[in-house]
Amino acid sequence: MGELSQRMMVTTGNVTGIADQLEAEGLVRREADPKDRRSVVLRLTPKGQAVFSAMAKVHEGWVIEFFEGLSTEEKETLYALLGKLKRHLNGRRSP
Repeated sequence: MGELSQRMMVTTGNVTGIADQLEAEGLVRREADPKDRRSVVLRLTPKGQAVFSAMAKVHEGWVIEFFEGLSTEEKETLYALLGKLKRHLNGRRSP
């Protein structure tokens, strides 16, 4: 869940609250990490996988629509700049 917190750029407390809600809805389950007893792993349930798949298709449609107004060259430039920003952010230490 710490990794999820970093990727979402929110506190671990926020992730815990989100995980609690997703678990209550039957979308995820918590499992002990066999390699680290202090860690908890979230796994999608079959219901969670189905919901995620449906949401991902809708999201993909939005992304395609958002970028329709950009030329191929503009999309490539944007992608390169976002990659550079991601590398920069990944290289920073957490405060």
